[in-house]
Amino acid sequence: SDSTLDLVIEIIKKVIFYPWGALWFILALIVSIIIEYWVLKKGKLKIAICIGVILYIICLLGNSYYFLLEGTPFQRIMDLYRTFCITTRNGIFEAFPIFTLGVYIATKEKNIEKISKNKIIICYIIALLIEIFEVTYIRTKEYRDDHSLFFTTIVIASLLLIFCIKFKRIRIKKLDTKILRNLSTSLYFMHS
Repeated sequence: SDSTLDLVIEIIKKVIFYPWGALWFILALIVSIIIEYWVLKKGKLKIAICIGVILYIICLLGNSYYFLLEGTPFQRIMDLYRTFCITTRNGIFEAFPIFTLGVYIATKEKNIEKISKNKIIICYIIALLIEIFEVTYIRTKEYRDDHSLFFTTIVIASLLLIFCIKFKRIRIKKLDTKILRNLSTSLYFMHS
């Protein structure tokens, strides 16, 4: 019957394309790893980066930058996509570009060692200031989904990763990982 088919379609939408709470990230990461493995197996990291940039732009257009599509044929395409897939926050459009960026940064670890701590901090502060401007500007525009994706977010995430790589030798004596596990569990349960 139609109601059974509607229920099955709704379950597919919620489980595959938009799981509740933080579960979307786990599925997105799995999809990203599979795609990344396939691309890297071919030795094409630069192609993966180009694909990632395009996918992240589509991700932004389906979220905070939806207003750029208004009145264009692309608006209908995005709306059609979203009727079934619900969101562009998934493994293809969001997680794959971020995961690819992480892989790229990891390949440049020796170059990161040469960057001064002050340059990283200055770039991070500038990126945060630009993000404040971006978020303030975008909040007044038409959006879809939850208004949570921005250009500067990927820059800030990159700088944080670079910072962590640069200072990985810093060790906190007797770090209690149980506390970190409890904090992460608390954040997960608060997510929904």
